[in-house]
Amino acid sequence: MSFKIIVVGGRFFSPYLVKALQSLNYWCHRLTRIEAESGLIDLNEDNGKYIIIDAMDPARQHLISHDLNIKLSEMRGKLLKHRAISKYCYLSSALVYKESRHLLTEDSEIEANTAYKRLKIENESMVLKSGKSGVCFRLTNIWSQDSAKDTLMGLCIQERKERGRLKIQMTDHFKCIDLIHADDAAMAIAKSINQEI
Repeated sequence: MSFKIIVVGGRFFSPYLVKALQSLNYWCHRLTRIEAESGLIDLNEDNGKYIIIDAMDPARQHLISHDLNIKLSEMRGKLLKHRAISKYCYLSSALVYKESRHLLTEDSEIEANTAYKRLKIENESMVLKSGKSGVCFRLTNIWSQDSAKDTLMGLCIQERKERGRLKIQMTDHFKCIDLIHADDAAMAIAKSINQEI
């Protein structure tokens, strides 16, 4: 069965997703969160013709607000009930895992000790309990040359551009951050779209 993929939200990451999906010859369309809120998602096809990739949540914890959470939950709920959608992929965050010095797996303990983590965990639950073919991707820190200047990689890239070199000094070897390039994360998601996961 042929299907169409709609990527909703994700101002920074969604262009990488669309590029990866199109490189695999998928029909793909990108909508900003504001376009989706305005009702620009028009699903007039027969049952099960669409796959939604949901990147609507703000990418950073300080951008989370109660009103936005309610609005996004309502929109997600409507999309999850729509008969034209056969699969719903939610882009969550690896931040939901409880901090650990050990290797994390899907079964590792999670904790909802911040508004951002609660939002992600609640949305994962909504997607997985929807009755649709729901999938949640717990993504780690995504970076690219376009990373925002207020992120670790954005600061590193900016310093490298301004000073011509980058000096990294590490005194606490347990304070590490895991990173994945936007192209790699996007391709992993694109290749898994039509798989039974």
